[in-house]
Order: sequence, then C-alpha cells, then structure tokens
Amino acid sequence: MHISKPRTKPVKLAALEALIRRLPSNHPKRSFIKQELNKRELGFRGERSIDYYIDSLSSYEDLSVIHDLRLRGTNGHFFQIDSLLLSPTVLIILEVKNLSGSLYLNPLTQQLIRTSSSSEEILPYPLLQTQMQKHQLKEWLISHHSPLLPVIDYVVISDPLTRIISDSSNQHLMSKMIHAGRLPEMIRKHLNKTSTPFMSAQKIHELVTKLIRSNKEVLSNICDEYKIHINELERGLFCPHCFSFSVKRDYGLWKCKQCVKPVNSAPLQALNDYYLLVNPTLTNRNFRHFTNLTSPQLAHSILKEHCPAFTGTLKSRTYTIPFSTH
Repeated sequence: MHISKPRTKPVKLAALEALIRRLPSNHPKRSFIKQELNKRELGFRGERSIDYYIDSLSSYEDLSVIHDLRLRGTNGHFFQIDSLLLSPTVLIILEVKNLSGSLYLNPLTQQLIRTSSSSEEILPYPLLQTQMQKHQLKEWLISHHSPLLPVIDYVVISDPLTRIISDSSNQHLMSKMIHAGRLPEMIRKHLNKTSTPFMSAQKIHELVTKLIRSNKEVLSNICDEYKIHINELERGLFCPHCFSFSVKRDYGLWKCKQCVKPVNSAPLQALNDYYLLVNPTLTNRNFRHFTNLTSPQLAHSILKEHCPAFTGTLKSRTYTIPFSTH
C-alpha cells in the first residue's frame, strides 16, 4: 500500500484556529466561531482516526490511498472526498462522520436522525452524499479519459460507541454505513475478489498522479466569510504558553515578556496567521504592522529567512508566504 497523498489539517480548520487566536476575547462573533472551530476539529479527529484501519491494509502492494481530495466536477462545482482508495480492480470512496449517540437512517425521507440523551437532530442523509460523490467521480474519470473502474462507497462512523439503526426492511443500508472497525474487513472483501484487473499497476499510478495534480486546495477567505476586518484582529507575536501577544526579541532570542518563556516559532506563526487571515503575500510594512515590530531591518531578516520567493526591489518588495498545514 502506498499513501500517495497524506492526510493534512484542512485549511479551513487552520484558518479558524488562526482567527480564534487573533480574535479579542470580548469580540461578539467569537462564541459562534469557536463553535464552528469545535465542529471542524471533531470532524478532523474522526478522519484521522480511520487512518489506523487503513494502515492495516499495508500488505496490499497495489493499493494507493489519496486523502483529502478536492476536484472540480464537470459542472464546474467542486466535490470533496475524505479518502479514496485505488486498486487495479476497484475504487473505494470513504466519507467519514464523527457522530455520537444513535443514528437512524430513513431512506424514505432521505434523512439521518441523530438522537442523544438530551436532543434529537435531523442531519443530511450521508448515503445521498456518497452517491453524489460516486457520480461526480465517474464523470470526472470519463472527462479525463480514464478507464471507468467499479466505484464502491462507504460512510464510515469513527466513534465505535455510536449506534446505527435502520428499519428491518432497509437492513441493506447497514452494509453502506459502517463503523471504522469494520473498514479493513469490507475493503479486503473487494480487494480479494478474483476479478480481472481493469487497469495495470502503471495505469493506476498514472491515474493517482493525475488526481493529485487536479486536486484544488480550499483558499482561505475566513475573515470575509465572517465579515471581520483586519483591524478587529489582535496584533503582535503570539505566545502559546500564556496566550498573550507579548513576544519580543530579547538578546537574539524570541521571548514572551509576560510569562518569560522562549517562543522561537512566533515569527513563523505570525506569517502563517497573515496567510490564513489576510493575504498570501505581504510587504515589510504589512508584516511590521501585523506583528507590532518597529525595526524594518529585523522584519527584513525574518522575511528573508522564511519567505524566499518575492517580487520587486528592496524598498517595494512583496514576499510570498510558503504556507503548509502539516
């Protein structure tokens, strides 16, 4: 098995973390944004939790895995797949849900009803979502002149204590919405079928390469989404120990003036925050304003070290921030 595209923290999640980090504690939108952040964190934890089960399939040498795949469909709209498994005989779509309580599948109304000890909630029907992903992926393969392999889809519930319920007449749905612990068994069932390969290992490799090259990352426009102006954000260099913006340069070291702990990562953190909240490019002046630095020379030194790509002359130089969510 080869992990062709590892799972990384989603840009939207990283942007929400940066926004909460820089939003004043008394900001009127902070509570709502914090709730959105908690939801995204819960979903990401669920996605990461299934990687253990996917890793148990390592003996399948011709199996490739692409995590967090986002493609432009033939209709111009994007569709996203949490995990896509590719083999010479089958493609497998995995849509991960980190949901607790009891889940009741109602195919008649195409609703998922989640019941907990204190509430009942109606959620979008996940099997409809994976059916749409399957359809969009098939159309994408056809439009890119790729052989059309059989496509299997599963909704994977990451919490092993979640109860999945369906009427007796719809028990077949239970084979499409499964707990993560059943994932290796279900995938092996498809991989072990003695069917003639639809594609060679070389063709699978070419398809994986084509999919990864076509992957479109989500751009961060989180402040526009929540209608927050840059002037509403906290300025300065952040200390992860005491959560203040009190980091300063002190005898060649970055140190928090409030808790007196070293924070060597503070300048890079500020660049990442700027990328996520403001713009992927900036000038020396922009950086100094965002971080409360007063020295153009110190700002230049930081930007030269962390942002090697730039345009323009020294006085009007614009730097490109090399951001990564790893």
